[in-house]
Amino acid sequence: MKILFITYVNRSGSTFLANLLSSSEDICVCPESDILVSLFLEDPNKEVYYPADQLLKSFSKDMKMGAWEIGSDIESCLSEAKTNFQFFMEVIRNYRDRKKPSASLIVFKAERLSFLMSRLGNFDTPKDEAAIRFLSLIRDPRAVISSQLNTIHPEYNHPMTRNVVWTSVHWNRSLSRINLFNSEKSPLLIIKFEDLISKNNKCVTEIARFLGLNLEGLNPEKGELLMTMPINVKSIHKLANQNPESERIDGWRSVLSPKNTYLIERTCRIGMEMFEYTRKNSGIRLLEELNRIIYIFTYNIQVLYRKLKLKLANF
Repeated sequence: MKILFITYVNRSGSTFLANLLSSSEDICVCPESDILVSLFLEDPNKEVYYPADQLLKSFSKDMKMGAWEIGSDIESCLSEAKTNFQFFMEVIRNYRDRKKPSASLIVFKAERLSFLMSRLGNFDTPKDEAAIRFLSLIRDPRAVISSQLNTIHPEYNHPMTRNVVWTSVHWNRSLSRINLFNSEKSPLLIIKFEDLISKNNKCVTEIARFLGLNLEGLNPEKGELLMTMPINVKSIHKLANQNPESERIDGWRSVLSPKNTYLIERTCRIGMEMFEYTRKNSGIRLLEELNRIIYIFTYNIQVLYRKLKLKLANF
């Protein structure tokens, strides 16, 4: 069995890619699940200790876990696992066996995975365990943030971002983790969303070679992923089952204000240059720059506070 972890920043086109892959008979794409990531992938080598009834209760309260329909199978998954990662493996294997048993590749995607790749590449697994690969989907930060500003989060009922600088810093941090992991000669493929749209056939061929699969005939309209999503989550992915349209690449130009464009380009300038995203602004605007520095400072304070809070909780 093979596993492909897809990493991304929200609104980078990961659902389009995953839905496209799900149209292959050889690929089973799992529904999203933040709770599986937080409970079992943050510390993959840790001994699994959650009782079945406690897990079922937590899963039943999670909007996304409903699509997994794991039910009483959770007990057999626990009985086969000693570590958090082994339990995660049993859960996704169980889903594959019930939904698409012929699939040789299981795909799981989550935004948080960008920060967990090194951990997941260094855990202990039995010799017959899966061959794990990673695919990182990169998108122009201006397009990412433009989409986040105009997308209502299905769980919290507010825009996915309300601070373009904080999200720009998050984009940078995600990119730095990806580059670090890539420098370790790890099994990672980096794909630009823009290439996936404008050079779809070339990208699919590259992905097929990376995975060792025949991916001819992929069709987003025949994808299975969207059918597993709750209605309110599906509503923010209206284009995921449609053929690529080049208009999706530069749509941010008519949406982002000049101020937000400047803040994003200044904060993400190094990553943008690395992935050949051309900036509109090259100079420095003093007032916007001051606001940007203040936002970055408050972002870093919040990160330090969360780390300190976590350490105290585990003390």
